[in-house]
Amino acid sequence: GDVGDGYEVKSLNGTFTITSDHSTGGTYNDTYFTISGNSTPASSSTTIAGDLTVGSNQVGGDGTFNGGDLYIDGLESSSANLHLRADNSEENNDQWRVGVADGGVMTFDNKISTSYVSQLTLTPHATVASSTTTIAGGAVVAGSGGLDVSGGVITLANDETISNATDGDFLFQTATSTGALTLKNTNTSNGIASLELVSDNAGDVGDGYEVKSLNGTFTITSDHSTG
Repeated sequence: GDVGDGYEVKSLNGTFTITSDHSTGGTYNDTYFTISGNSTPASSSTTIAGDLTVGSNQVGGDGTFNGGDLYIDGLESSSANLHLRADNSEENNDQWRVGVADGGVMTFDNKISTSYVSQLTLTPHATVASSTTTIAGGAVVAGSGGLDVSGGVITLANDETISNATDGDFLFQTATSTGALTLKNTNTSNGIASLELVSDNAGDVGDGYEVKSLNGTFTITSDHSTG
């Protein structure tokens, strides 16, 4: 009696389709499901025109996406999330979520504390150098290349900064009236706290001086005798 009351299941020249007459009653030209067969099944394709809803929010087995992009679109003003769950989600720390919030902030979250907590946050900016990457915990740099801070400024926990903004200078800055630069040796067996000042790439004897504190004695020495 109405458009959309009819569906057609059809096979033609190796292509299987499921269509309906939603647009025009009796005319089956609204295609929802298509299988394009191939003698090599892995080279066949299956196309679903609309959304795919999987009951119980699970898909069993492994899946591979070849030759294209995978898109996850959030609803209007909502985030888009990808959930990765190891070990059949047996423990909370097996569960990770990669999400993009409305506005573009991307987070990598783990559920180790029973609710998702962001471990890594990427905040984009039209000027890439003004974007930020926030690591909630510690960071381990294991490569031989070390850590390159091209921006020239490192901000510490209490807002003190170490700056190399002026080439050749290192500026340690604090806003505390009693601020100090402290070099402490925690070795309890004659641990030496010292600062060596070496000029001219140590090319000659006498280019180096050492400021040292040891067991209550403060000394300033040089290498004039032996470089």
